[in-house]
Amino acid sequence: MAETQIKTHKNYIGGQWVESVTGRTYQVHNPAHTDQIIGEFQTSGADDALRAVAAAKEGLAVWAATPAPARASIIFKALEILGRRGDEMAQTITTEEGKPIADAHGEVKRSMNIMEYAAGEG
Repeated sequence: MAETQIKTHKNYIGGQWVESVTGRTYQVHNPAHTDQIIGEFQTSGADDALRAVAAAKEGLAVWAATPAPARASIIFKALEILGRRGDEMAQTITTEEGKPIADAHGEVKRSMNIMEYAAGEG
């Protein structure tokens, strides 16, 4: 029997995928099939959170200086991608949380509605 490769996910901080300061990870299991490992994730701590907050503050300054039409264009592009990958996203939500697929599709749709509103507000 072939062994399944488990993907290790990193933290996205300051535009880069990085390991946690702790260097430790933990596994997430499918709640409907607890023997199925969804992936391995960073065990982040306060130092990681502080690093993420500092990066977010820097990013906010750049975002605020970006003209509203350019911000809207970026959000609409993200909305387009989410629209194309909505089924995949809903399935991921269901697998990770054990949420019914109809509810997961509702979450994706709500996210798309919020993104569309935000893009329109500039």
